[in-house]
Amino acid sequence: MYNKKEREAYNVFRNQTCEQLGLTKNQYNQFRRISAELHRIFENDCNGLYAGENEADSEAAEVMDRLETALNKLQTKLFYHIQTDPRGATVYLSHEPIDQTNYSRANHIW
Repeated sequence: MYNKKEREAYNVFRNQTCEQLGLTKNQYNQFRRISAELHRIFENDCNGLYAGENEADSEAAEVMDRLETALNKLQTKLFYHIQTDPRGATVYLSHEPIDQTNYSRANHIW
């Protein structure tokens, strides 16, 4: 869990991201949970914890469907990029299409 200082920093980051993307805190938290799930899948895959490549892909596809469903329910159109390298943020969102080479310019949802 977070200590007080970390919680304050998280709240500032979440509020800024919500304002920039036009999200509510609940919507942000939903995307954060999805991002955490994908992050776990990619980390487990990287660590060889799946029996085969298809198992990780199948699990990730289910979570990606939930991501796309959540995005489609928004009032505003957001684009996304998924970073499968588990060393950083997993889901990036933006009002503009996200270039695969410059995705870090978009808002990340850890």
